[in-house]
Amino acid sequence: AYIAAFITVWVYKFCVSRDLTIKLPKEVPGAIAQNFRDIIPFGGAVIICGIIDVVVRNLMGVPFSELLIKLLSPLFTAAETYPGLILIQAATAFFWFIGVHGPSIVQPGIDPIRLANQAENLQVLLAGGHPAHSLTFNMSLVGEFGGTGATFIVPLLLILFMKSKQLKAVGKASIVPVAFAVNEPLLFGAPMILNPY
Repeated sequence: AYIAAFITVWVYKFCVSRDLTIKLPKEVPGAIAQNFRDIIPFGGAVIICGIIDVVVRNLMGVPFSELLIKLLSPLFTAAETYPGLILIQAATAFFWFIGVHGPSIVQPGIDPIRLANQAENLQVLLAGGHPAHSLTFNMSLVGEFGGTGATFIVPLLLILFMKSKQLKAVGKASIVPVAFAVNEPLLFGAPMILNPY
């Protein structure tokens, strides 16, 4: 998905910068005209992705997506180690800190791994065995207790130990949402997130 997204954006930029689009008269409404302008760039992206897949199938004997999974499998295995799990949580918190929604950046990269691991764990459990994969969707319940950064206790700490009236108010306002893993009031109110404006 990441590779297809990069190819699509690159082809779209290439076509638009060289004016390789379908032009309609000014009388055509803007939304309809934009759809026609997008046909050539997006069609080109689909063709390029298709060509890559056909070439990989002919040279390697497997679809491009399967080749990527084989190439990235050591990374998937490394993600299930303690350092890998810590890196995933740290990356999510880091993106939050610099002002970007951390889960929306990190989770698309690890969701396929978590989904496959959860399916394997279910099969092993149904067969009477013990699940071995730790990187699953349930891991968020442990690693993100109270939301990203495991902030479950932070509102209580703000209420009890902070001298600042603002931080006490943030603690009071965020104690209930954080109990349900919605810690945005705390992240933006404390502030734990970079906000240059």
